[in-house]
Amino acid sequence: MHMRKVLALSLIMGLACDESGLAGSPHISLEVQDGGNSLLIQWYSVVGADKYQLLVDSQVVYEGTDTSYTLNQPCRLIECRAIGGNETSVDQEDLSAITDSVELWERDGEGVAAIGFTGTGAYTTYALSDTDSAHRAGFRFYLDDFRPDTIVLDSIRMVSSDFNGFGDPFNDCKALFAMWQDDSIPAPDTASYQDKYSEILLADSVYAVWLDVDANGWEEGHESDHFMKIKVLAAPDSTGKVVFRYWFQKVAGLRWVPVAPEEEN
Repeated sequence: MHMRKVLALSLIMGLACDESGLAGSPHISLEVQDGGNSLLIQWYSVVGADKYQLLVDSQVVYEGTDTSYTLNQPCRLIECRAIGGNETSVDQEDLSAITDSVELWERDGEGVAAIGFTGTGAYTTYALSDTDSAHRAGFRFYLDDFRPDTIVLDSIRMVSSDFNGFGDPFNDCKALFAMWQDDSIPAPDTASYQDKYSEILLADSVYAVWLDVDANGWEEGHESDHFMKIKVLAAPDSTGKVVFRYWFQKVAGLRWVPVAPEEEN
């Protein structure tokens, strides 16, 4: 009886060893390089894989046995395939910009003036009068015309939450601003931004926003930084309301903000 059990166990183990297959997926990781304008793509070595394919927006850009690739071309979708025999395992990274439309008001207007964003691109609006410290920590920028107790429609700007023309800063987080270059997928390079506030907000104008959450610039670390594209959809109205659409890159430090043509308006 004991010998039969040993033989049976040996047979089971032998069958297990003879089974082919892939042990898991390639599991992509991304490292931002070149001032936010390129990506080092790395993936796990998968037991049983003979080769890997890397696809960028459904086009094969690499096939071989390496487990890394530097990508210098903006894209929306990265896919890595581990291939072994007749089996394939896949991992993907979607770089598509998170987008939504928002209404904000100039600080003396009839609605909320401040906005904040999570690292995944979701937004929350706030009243500047909100004294809750947790809420204030969420501010990233607000709207102001720098005229107290009135609304000057042709002077409204986005203003960083670490700057307040009429009192103490709301928090230490920094937003920096630039004008977006026509048809560009990457946001402007980090040397192109101005701090404190943007240019005046005009209908159909497009702006770049660099959310430097830890306020330490680029070289000191950008693991919490995010880049956004903002388009003003309509001229400010008499209540101080500004309607805009934003596109947010959720990959920290990456300046690529790919926008589908149908999302432009």
